[in-house]
Amino acid sequence: MGTYSVQFSCGHSQDVRLHGRRRDREYYISRAGQSGKCSACEEQERKDRIARIEAEFELPELQGTDKQISWARSIRAFVVGEFQRLRFDMSQTDIMAVLGIDEAGWWIDHRETRADELPRLADEHLLLKAKIAEPAVDAAPAHILRPSDTPVTATPIVVTIKPPFIELTSHEYHKPIVTIARDFRGEWQRVTRGSGYWVIKTDPLSGDPLHVAADLVSQLVAKGFIVSLDHDGVRNLVETGTFTPAVWRHVRMVLSRRGRLMAHISWPLSDDLYRQAKSLPGALYVNRAVQVPVIAIESVADFAERYGFALSPATRRAIERHAAALANGGTAETAMPRGGASDESKDLVVPEDYDIHEALRDF
Repeated sequence: MGTYSVQFSCGHSQDVRLHGRRRDREYYISRAGQSGKCSACEEQERKDRIARIEAEFELPELQGTDKQISWARSIRAFVVGEFQRLRFDMSQTDIMAVLGIDEAGWWIDHRETRADELPRLADEHLLLKAKIAEPAVDAAPAHILRPSDTPVTATPIVVTIKPPFIELTSHEYHKPIVTIARDFRGEWQRVTRGSGYWVIKTDPLSGDPLHVAADLVSQLVAKGFIVSLDHDGVRNLVETGTFTPAVWRHVRMVLSRRGRLMAHISWPLSDDLYRQAKSLPGALYVNRAVQVPVIAIESVADFAERYGFALSPATRRAIERHAAALANGGTAETAMPRGGASDESKDLVVPEDYDIHEALRDF
């Protein structure tokens, strides 16, 4: 143990305190001279790497103290690397929502959060900021859309457009409203006991935010509800019927908790597609959706085409790679994953006389 003057490959020398066996210290000194860099050069290299990432992704300048900003820039650069490294599918909207946060404190607070959990936290953060922000002085006046028949209630439902978010507020409980909000992947935001509002987040697979909002409003009016709307473009789409209906049947690529690449199949709660999706090879039910191993991507593609599912870019790439492998005589796997049925099972014969051990009977 002692302090050594080490010559690094960058051309600088630095006093380094080394511990351990003599041969280990000599090995460190030798390697430092071949490929090592002094602490000053390593720090400069880190700053240059962060600057390149910020320029490439056009990241906003962070707000905070100098120390907070320096720390948060490193955290943000690491997250960008995680987004690139992880193979699960994330929409561009989710990624930009995270990288668009310019508060150094937020990045520091979530420095230990998994990358795939950051979009949800970013949404909550942006919603909170939107709630406490001052209302616009020149906000558009509200438009009232009424059903053709007698309305279910005289109290209008308020729909607020804040792309990529849509807020739906109802001061009365009606089951059709809950059903529609859940079909649009809405999440309930509780304000006080018994009161709150629904938040719907759109993404490219669902459709243009204004068209999604128009579809939402149209369904509410069709169910007999009065809707208060403050967006001229959405009102015109509803009145003219020129909007494109939202698509909530999605197939994305995700990583399972065990690190396996899976096709994540999700659909609105009102659609009864569980049995069809669960019949896919290796299908697992996970959080109101079904996940299928990527080796069965051909079956997933057929299922998506049959039932009108939107495919994420990563899903399309997986299907294309599978088709290319088959065309080139590759060994792309499309069979049942390990543990599934095989042709050998056809030769099994069940004896006519059998009995079940008492310990194995169901009670």
